[in-house]
Amino acid sequence: MHVLEILEEVNADNGKLYKIEVLKKYKELDINGQLKRILLLAYSPNMIFNIKIIPDYSSNSSHYSLEDGINLLKDLANRVYTGNEAIEKVRDYLSNTTEQNAEVIKRTLLKDLRANFSASTINKVFKGLIPVVPYMGAKVYSEKNVRDMFKNDKVIAQIKMDGRYINIIVNNGEVDMISRQGKSSFIPSSKLIEDAKNISKQFGMADRENIVLNGELMLDGFTNRYEANGIISSIIKIHENESLGKDVSKDKAKLQKKHNISYEEAIDKVYMTVWDYILFEKYQYAFPWDEVYAQRLNQLKFNIANSAKNNRIRLIKSKVVDTYEDAMTYFKEVIAVGEEGLILKNARNIWKDGKSLQVKMKVLFTVDLKVTDFIVGNGKFKDTLGALECQSADGKIKITASGFKDDVRDEIWNNKENYINKIVEIQCNGISRDVDMNYSLQHPVFKGFHVDKDVADDLQAIIDNQDMILGLK
Repeated sequence: MHVLEILEEVNADNGKLYKIEVLKKYKELDINGQLKRILLLAYSPNMIFNIKIIPDYSSNSSHYSLEDGINLLKDLANRVYTGNEAIEKVRDYLSNTTEQNAEVIKRTLLKDLRANFSASTINKVFKGLIPVVPYMGAKVYSEKNVRDMFKNDKVIAQIKMDGRYINIIVNNGEVDMISRQGKSSFIPSSKLIEDAKNISKQFGMADRENIVLNGELMLDGFTNRYEANGIISSIIKIHENESLGKDVSKDKAKLQKKHNISYEEAIDKVYMTVWDYILFEKYQYAFPWDEVYAQRLNQLKFNIANSAKNNRIRLIKSKVVDTYEDAMTYFKEVIAVGEEGLILKNARNIWKDGKSLQVKMKVLFTVDLKVTDFIVGNGKFKDTLGALECQSADGKIKITASGFKDDVRDEIWNNKENYINKIVEIQCNGISRDVDMNYSLQHPVFKGFHVDKDVADDLQAIIDNQDMILGLK
């Protein structure tokens, strides 16, 4: 069976167990190993092809096999072909192979097989096939975790961002953008790309010019992070489809209508907030790097100040805190102005894959709101519940919340009359306000219904709850 047919069968159902069973079935039939190699090429963070747009081509023959395409991908990853020569090699292959082969190779080049599964799903079938994208995470908050950080060295506090996580890779003068899950998340912004290249060149040393910047994509002028992240996701998807030669005019029009901004204008507003970097060779194999964080942060500060001409890559705001009490005071200050929280980092922290000497500080509590409406979903939730519209007793806080299990989603959607005006428990990360000073909640998530309560919290009760959590009352 052709690899494309297998991918389409995997994509026929969104259930993870279903996908695993399909992959298991075809693993046994993958005699020549083509499925396995395509999965590795598409999902491994080590396989970087440096082809962002599929070149125009016209089908002339079926001379090349899928095996030839796999070998070409390996040559691109190993930089046997680069620049215009690489583009011409891809054009030649696509022009002289079958439609099925061409589709598989195009999807692999863009690192999206369009089968809606992750590296972890693949690794459940092909054990250890896909290296996990290295990611330095933070420990959850506890007073002990934070106090322990002050025993060894100074602590650096940074605003907890809420954009779209991104690794911007600069390797031999080429730029790629990879998500935490290892998928291509390329933003076709010449200004962003130029800044990334300039920052890497600023090191002035060959072994330092291949780097990976860690941070989040943000959008100038958009204070609603959910909307900004949605626009960034649309840019990535539109660019990906356009790279495959698909008509994206309707997608661009939809973006313009929904967010009152054109595709081109949106691209120009994307920037990266960067908080760390790692040498590419360390990132590629998830090796730890013993250069301490204070040095890495200072190097980023210098490089950005001296080379980021377009202001598309910006350094995270940092503040040194000397004690646990200082950290708590600063935390309360940032929450009061609508931020989500802080990340505390030990100044002597080395870069490593996994949890490190850094701690997340954020508010987490629940509120009781009234259900006022039901929002239909899209994508995999088309024709069923997408979110609940909810508000406080005095109507001063209005939010939409999701996070349902499938059985709960179906129950609410099929029996809406039983849930309208009911009291629902919503978990959130604090109170926020938009540019018009309207109140909302950060990251509202559905937790369940109150069967024994018929009155929602009002704004003041919610403020009092947050103040209690923060120790202000």
